[in-house]
Amino acid sequence: MRFLAVATVFTAALLGGASVGVAADVGANDDSAKFEADGGAALYGRMSALGLEQTVIGVRFVPSEAVVIQDKLRLDRAIASATEAGLKVALAVYPYPPREIEAGLGSPSLFASYVGVLASIYPQVKQFVVGYEPNQPAFWRPQFDSAGANLSAPSFGPYLAAAYDTLKSVDPNISVIGVGLSPRGNDRPTAKNNISTSPVRFLRALGAWYRRSGRTLPLMDAFSFHPYPNEATDPL
Repeated sequence: MRFLAVATVFTAALLGGASVGVAADVGANDDSAKFEADGGAALYGRMSALGLEQTVIGVRFVPSEAVVIQDKLRLDRAIASATEAGLKVALAVYPYPPREIEAGLGSPSLFASYVGVLASIYPQVKQFVVGYEPNQPAFWRPQFDSAGANLSAPSFGPYLAAAYDTLKSVDPNISVIGVGLSPRGNDRPTAKNNISTSPVRFLRALGAWYRRSGRTLPLMDAFSFHPYPNEATDPL
């Protein structure tokens, strides 16, 4: 699969009174480079020539294979190729598949250990996006409990918190970018399909979990949102 999209990361203050900044790096989110025979060298060279400054590469944490770094050899080559082309690398790490999350095979501590190993193996990577559309059932289940209350946010929160703490212990200069939120959700626990949570309601539920948890450390340094249009032809 090839997917190339201009990506911007907006940095927001997460605690009251903190200053707000905007990241200036513009790049692409593309996983096809991992599967190229040259490790993405040609693609990353073209990206750099176009003036792009970073690339985001996805990495899955499979709970049933918690000690296996998925596609490690491909990651090794792609990260080396991107770095050689002068691009900053961000790794987008998320638990998958959702049926294993729903079955309870994973845990925040296992996920955090996995992310920490990635940070240790690839010290040149200073940005980690933790999570991928946890408000969508394609990536996180369940979304709601039997009473219709949101479950995805309070179950995802501990994963994000644990990953944040582990990454900062490996290198305090790592930027933890949270959530990778989908722009859509139907908020219908009894829907026949695509039982999902709208982004604002997901964030409200995540904030409610954060307050209940008693945690005083941040959950993230920056927030990731996927601003996909309804149609590819929609104007910006």
